[in-house]
Amino acid sequence: MSKQISKYLDAFPSTHFYITKDEFLFYLFQEGNEKYLYRRNINQHHKEAVKVCDEDFSKQTYWPFEYNEKESLLYFISDTDNLENYNIFTIDCKTRSITQITHNKYTQMYALNSTKDLLLYSDRKHHTSIGYDSDVYLLDLSSMTKKLLMTTTDEDHYKVTWSGASFSHDNKKVIFRVDYQSKRLKSNFLEVDITTGKKKLLLPSNLESATLHLLGNRHQKYLYFICEVNQQKNIYRFDCENSKIKQLSNFKENIHQFIAEKDISKSNNVLGLIKNKEDDQVSIRKYSLVNDSLKLNSENTLKGNFDFFDYQNNLWLNHDSFDTPRTLVQLKEDLKLTEFKINLGKENIEDISRCRYEFHQYETFDGNKVDSYFILPKGEVKAVLVTAFYGGNNFYHFIYNLFAEYGIATFSPSVRGSMNVNPAWRKLIYGDLGGDEILDVIWAARYVRDTLNIPEHKIGISGGSHGGYATLRAITMPEKFKGFDTRFNYGAAICAAGFADLVDFYKTSNIPDWLVQMLGKYDEKKYLERSPISYFDNLSCPLLVLHGTNDARVSPSSMEVFIEKLKQSDKEYEIFISEGQGHHTNNKELRIIEIQKRLDFLKKHLLS
Repeated sequence: MSKQISKYLDAFPSTHFYITKDEFLFYLFQEGNEKYLYRRNINQHHKEAVKVCDEDFSKQTYWPFEYNEKESLLYFISDTDNLENYNIFTIDCKTRSITQITHNKYTQMYALNSTKDLLLYSDRKHHTSIGYDSDVYLLDLSSMTKKLLMTTTDEDHYKVTWSGASFSHDNKKVIFRVDYQSKRLKSNFLEVDITTGKKKLLLPSNLESATLHLLGNRHQKYLYFICEVNQQKNIYRFDCENSKIKQLSNFKENIHQFIAEKDISKSNNVLGLIKNKEDDQVSIRKYSLVNDSLKLNSENTLKGNFDFFDYQNNLWLNHDSFDTPRTLVQLKEDLKLTEFKINLGKENIEDISRCRYEFHQYETFDGNKVDSYFILPKGEVKAVLVTAFYGGNNFYHFIYNLFAEYGIATFSPSVRGSMNVNPAWRKLIYGDLGGDEILDVIWAARYVRDTLNIPEHKIGISGGSHGGYATLRAITMPEKFKGFDTRFNYGAAICAAGFADLVDFYKTSNIPDWLVQMLGKYDEKKYLERSPISYFDNLSCPLLVLHGTNDARVSPSSMEVFIEKLKQSDKEYEIFISEGQGHHTNNKELRIIEIQKRLDFLKKHLLS
């Protein structure tokens, strides 16, 4: 059976792609159970690629973020033993040597200036009742001298968060995003004078939002940014000389993505991408920043699913769908696709494209319509697995196609809280984790039952991380919740890297601020009320639990009480703990074992 799984894994040996300005492609390549970094020209095949170093990246995180062409240095974020103790490293492509640049507890914000001789970064420290405190440093890469720019304390309500940064063209000031009390609800931009250390917030309170992004990472007179107020993302301009802010767009529809060159002042172009899921197409628009307005220059509609990937000399798009593996495609100035593409996996996809898909909308408990996809076998539907969270995205994943080979369909809904619909839908989950979005999941399962005329015991539920929690919450939900009947007789459930104890999660996770955003300020009574451990007796379907011992984002301890209850009960369950793995499983052998356990579990409980 593992050969069937290996067929998919072996079809995609390359991951973690990064395209440089001079059009070299860096990527990780699977060799047996190990992963190594390679580099090649975008026109070359892997056989012509050069192995960059001898480091095995299956044992650690790898996020490339900048390449210094002059010095042949690749900058990336990594950790040790998948523990998410993130730091900045470089690989010298000439000497094949790796150097650790920072020695932080948790690197969260980082950026290089345009000449790539200054590195700005933060070191996140302890978490308090009003958020995370951090130190922010500026490192001179020529002399390797480090300067402390600022430190946040309890007196600072705006905390450093995950963010890029923008250097002024004279390298005298830096601007980066800060988050009010680390709640992920109100962000602002902080400007820091590199010489004096003087700080100032740039935006008025009415422009603070959960979604706030810089366009580009260089600025002269103007700083351009994306802000989400009035339930839509729009483009704004900040005048660095007089601090005046002007809204340049007034979009009435949801723009899923924006992208601009790093030095936006060179082209003054911004591109937007709009998805039409019902018609299975995207529209790409090119806007020019002209005087005090945003002008639409051109627009093109592409059939299928596309996402922005990178914008250096050329604009690159991801292209994939549930039944079509991912490729990188290039867009011309007129927004037409070139014939050139980079295949990121096996070119002959017939034996790994085993599903078809349909877009659906179903009515949930409060009358809202929920965007969803059925990912269906090409033959008979024998069972269905509902995605508990992170659904509604049309992208290739081998697991959908593997399950489809056995007649197992997947139903993937964008329940409230999902980021792929619109800002208003996303915000409905804030303060209500384990509430209405779980009702959306239950209504999804009922829609599957009624639409496919399939019995409930042939319908399972599955999720990872937040989705793992949502799975546990759905199968242990109080029978009456907010006046609604929540009963559904699932045939099976799979919880991967999930959490059953929200109190423990808040105390042990490296992202407790996420839980504050989702459920509000720490309140033990409220957190326990939304914890699956509090309703364990409601569990009535077979459950498979998967977790990594080194998971710092969702500590295994947040599942310990639930697992102990399972062991003391007569309920049907299976548990598999992956030794040495973090929030995701990077070890190929362990991945095969985990996938095999999922498949065997579903065959036993949904197909028998």
